[in-house]
Amino acid sequence: MTIPYNNISLTGIGEQLEEHIKKIWKLNNYDFILPGELSLNGKYFYITSKEFGKLTKLTYEVLTKDIPSLKKTELFILFLKKQNWTFYFKNIINILNTINFPIIWETHAGLNIKYQQIKFSSKAITIKYNWIQGSQAITISIPTDKIDKVKMSRYFMPNFIHSLDASNVHLLINYLSKQDNIYFYTIHDCLLVEKEYGIYIYNCGNCLYKANKY
Repeated sequence: MTIPYNNISLTGIGEQLEEHIKKIWKLNNYDFILPGELSLNGKYFYITSKEFGKLTKLTYEVLTKDIPSLKKTELFILFLKKQNWTFYFKNIINILNTINFPIIWETHAGLNIKYQQIKFSSKAITIKYNWIQGSQAITISIPTDKIDKVKMSRYFMPNFIHSLDASNVHLLINYLSKQDNIYFYTIHDCLLVEKEYGIYIYNCGNCLYKANKY
């Protein structure tokens, strides 16, 4: 189960569970087929949509309530220190917010990034038009010198992950540009290539991820 960008919802958990469970349309509703490794006798079994909803809710409660409640134990604290990067980044951000410092990191493609969210104030102004009689009132946002600590904490993780994805695509494009007759398009972290090069591009991307250990 993945908690994307340090955020989680019942809908998101249900969608992730459905990726690993087959479902069939039966009597105006879906039945879900769970694999044998989840049962005591090793045989697959069915659950109804209502039961799937309970499974989703139970998974949600484990991830959002039961696991966080273990933070007081020494074993779980050790686990967080070694593996839970979300916990690590959250505390780093809290420290930097306290001393009003930006977050600075260098991607594996060599790009230095300085990240800081600032607060904006709103101001209403009136625009007068020279070519017609009349005016229009609009509201503009004006940057302040105050740090938006809530946005710093909330939006760092997606920006950090996007920077890693972008760096990986940059390195991949740099490598592919040196190859002959490979034409490709890139949108965000996706690549479009001719079918015959699909496996080759996939393997190249995997090598980059493994080489950079993320």
